[in-house]
Amino acid sequence: MAAPSPGSSSRSQLAGPVLLVLGSMTSLQFGAAIASHLFDDVGAAGASALRLGLAAVILLGWARPAVRSWSSERVLGSVALGVSMACMNAAFYEAVARLPLGAAITIEFLGPLGLAVVLTRRWRELLWVVLAVGGVAILGLGQHGGAGEPLDPLGVAAALVAAAFWAAYIVTGSRLATSESGVAGLAVASAVAAVLVVPFGVASAGSSLLDARVL
Repeated sequence: MAAPSPGSSSRSQLAGPVLLVLGSMTSLQFGAAIASHLFDDVGAAGASALRLGLAAVILLGWARPAVRSWSSERVLGSVALGVSMACMNAAFYEAVARLPLGAAITIEFLGPLGLAVVLTRRWRELLWVVLAVGGVAILGLGQHGGAGEPLDPLGVAAALVAAAFWAAYIVTGSRLATSESGVAGLAVASAVAAVLVVPFGVASAGSSLLDARVL
């Protein structure tokens, strides 16, 4: 059997990360587009509370984590991921409520792209990151350029906060993924995020969160 060529090996190694990036971008835009339709009913805080609250209920019911047997390091790892998740989602939805969706997503992508720059060790990898930044800017902010209206400063600030916590989410999530926590750790992180965000959603939307039409 012939050995695989270096070119085919490098292409197969590249395919995984590329698919993950495409999946992340697709799920982010799809989820944000759906959530934006809830803003009139429950607001940005309510939409974030619904997303994180439902995710926590589903994951906790599935994983049933035995937290009492966990080490303190394992618990803290899940808590750190949960805090990052809560801040990222809450800030991003506040940004989407004030900015065009493309602009909000573009600014938020500065987080993982900035993290990639920090972690890059080769100039070729840095070149790909720079090209990615340019492409995201063209696709996102370029769509808004013809509107002639300045972006809402509060929306931009919220998107930048979301970008920072997306980078933190990647770091804490990667650490959790390499530990023994697995889905159980993600379930606990989702619960932490829900505990932090749901009270704000309840204060903002009240009983509207339980409206069958919204759910």
